[in-house]
Amino acid sequence: MSSSTSKVIVISGLVSHLESPENMTIAVFALEQGIFGDEGIRCTMLPNHSENILLYAGKEIKIKGYCAGYNDTDVILEKCSIVE
Repeated sequence: MSSSTSKVIVISGLVSHLESPENMTIAVFALEQGIFGDEGIRCTMLPNHSENILLYAGKEIKIKGYCAGYNDTDVILEKCSIVE
């Protein structure tokens, strides 16, 4: 599903941890432990919000992004930004 047809949603909660694959920053909101690790919501951050998200690891935050779907383990949000 492309971002142009996706819905913008806002979520809030505790950032479980951050992942950094291929020059991206992904904030993970873990809801349960699956066979392959944490499952929940994965938010790919916009580049200008990637450094700011480092301040929120393990803390409550509100994030806005395009819901790109579900991949059998996670809800995927793209082009995410921090909501102040």
